[in-house]
Amino acid sequence: MKYFKWYEGDRIYFSPINPDDYEIYTKWVNDPAVTEGVGMRNKVFSLQNERKALEKMSESSDNFAIILK
Repeated sequence: MKYFKWYEGDRIYFSPINPDDYEIYTKWVNDPAVTEGVGMRNKVFSLQNERKALEKMSESSDNFAIILK
């Protein structure tokens, strides 16, 4: 996984979204404990659909990943 420091703090930094991270994102969005407060609890996301979503999001400079140092 490649990340590029865009904005850096003491414990985290922002990086452009990496579509290659689709497996971990899919795990997160299918975890009820993670999605309970964001209204996605009853949806199931596939690896293929999550990869497509990340590819689309990575095309915009308005989206970023939060990376723990």
